[in-house]
Amino acid sequence: MPSLFKRSNGIFYYVRIDESGRRRWISTHQKNKQQALATLQNLQTVQKPLSPRCSLDEFRKDFLTHAATILAPGTVGIYAKTFACFIKFVGNLQLHAVNARHVDAYT
Repeated sequence: MPSLFKRSNGIFYYVRIDESGRRRWISTHQKNKQQALATLQNLQTVQKPLSPRCSLDEFRKDFLTHAATILAPGTVGIYAKTFACFIKFVGNLQLHAVNARHVDAYT
């Protein structure tokens, strides 16, 4: 269970790590500790678990499998070569870490 803390405004908050790895302060909108704990329990049952991180290579395999079912073999080959060169250029990064600078540097 995350730790609950009270800010200077009198409201209880807790910290949650989001999908990008950043810490987020989430308000319980409660000034009473017991009500804040109850709200926190309800929030935890409703929130979905964080999705597992995916590398570029894992994404490439999944994408090419899907692409092979809907695209022509030549097109899938072009995508496969492009992915291979891109991964060689930037490394096998986590998918969430790829940004526009990587793509601009590659092109």
